[in-house]
Amino acid sequence: MLVDMAKLNIPFQASGLAVLRKTLRSEPLMIDRVGRATVDAIRFIATPANKNVVVQSIMKNLKISERERGESAYADLVEDLPRSICPTVPGVRSIMKLMVDLNINPKAAQVKVEDVVDLTLCKRWGGEAS
Repeated sequence: MLVDMAKLNIPFQASGLAVLRKTLRSEPLMIDRVGRATVDAIRFIATPANKNVVVQSIMKNLKISERERGESAYADLVEDLPRSICPTVPGVRSIMKLMVDLNINPKAAQVKVEDVVDLTLCKRWGGEAS
């Protein structure tokens, strides 16, 4: 059984963009373009007027021939789209705790979440929840 963390109001960082500080310094234009494109794509997909184009794209790229399956995939996609690409401190904290609790990376306990969550770029891209 899958649990929808958002519906349970449990802070959890399920998706997002991550970049090394080194790459951010060496390739700022590329990082800016990827972030803006991601925000634009999410908005495009979530806009009801674009449904037909998105369903056609899903069907083409996933090689789905039945329109009903494409519509179902679209509905799932729209439901699961992040409302914001911006990370949250509580969401990242939950991931770090899981990493420690499941012994994936015990060193995560030593990381101060506030040191790795940076909202500067997503705010510039307009990726905040509306």
